[in-house]
This record gives sequence, structure tokens and C-alpha cells, in this order.
Amino acid sequence: MIRAVVGLAAAAVLLVADPAAASAIGGGAAAGAGSPSPAAISAAAGTAAAGEKAVAGRTELTVSYLADQGPSRAVVLRCHPTGGTHPKRVKACRLLTKINGDPDLLEPAPLMCTLEYAPVTALIAGSWKGRNVDWSRRFGNRCEMRRTTGVLMEF
Repeated sequence: MIRAVVGLAAAAVLLVADPAAASAIGGGAAAGAGSPSPAAISAAAGTAAAGEKAVAGRTELTVSYLADQGPSRAVVLRCHPTGGTHPKRVKACRLLTKINGDPDLLEPAPLMCTLEYAPVTALIAGSWKGRNVDWSRRFGNRCEMRRTTGVLMEF
């Protein structure tokens, strides 16, 4: 679901940034009434993503969690330089630097969590210093997620 939203957002950015691309795929005022087809949006998102991959050393991640019951949230985290909408972006970038941008290297903190079952899936997608990151892990509850992901999911 998040990947679809990010893809649509990338397509929207491309359509706004490049009116010629908008008319080429059937969107925008220049193309007349109607909206672009899903295939056109997918192609535009792919073009935008390809442009982002070309920037070596860039770090921009979408950090999110999806709960089976309850809230789901997403923020953008940029490092080198630090930015985005993550409320603790400096600490989050520091943690990612420590693990070289590889969420699989995160180690759970020695915290106790209840045995409550309220599944939540943590997702981190984007690029770390030009390298693609596409990570997800399912946890039994938000406490277990925060115990493992630390400041990355504190939003």
C-alpha cells in the first residue's frame, strides 16, 4: 500500500515538474479531460524513480509502519544532509550511520514488552548513500517494533 502511494506521489511530482511528460502520458490540462491510465502512472513513477537512483550518495528513506488495528504512519528521512519529516531525524540518521543503512543489523534493546498481540509491519524504503533499501519486518505489537527499530520508528 505504501509503495503504491509513493509511486503515485512520484508520478504526480513528475507530472507537475514536466508538463511535456504529462501530455505524453495523457494527463494535465494540455492533454484534455480525463486522467492517466494506471500503466501511464506506473511508467511516470518508474521514470521518477530512475532519476532518483542516478544520484550517487543520496539518502532519502520513507520510514513507515502499518498496523493491523490502529494507526499507520509514514515519514520521510533524509541524511547527508539531515532533513525530512521524521521528528527525530538527527538521532535516526546517527543510528542508520552506525549500521551503514542496513536495517537487518538493528539489534533489539533490552526492554520488556507485554504479550499483547496487535501486529504491526515496519517498512523502510528508499536509498542509503545511493544504495537501494527495501526492508520490512512484522512484529507482534508496537512495543516489539520500537524495541528493535529504536528511534527510527519513534513518530
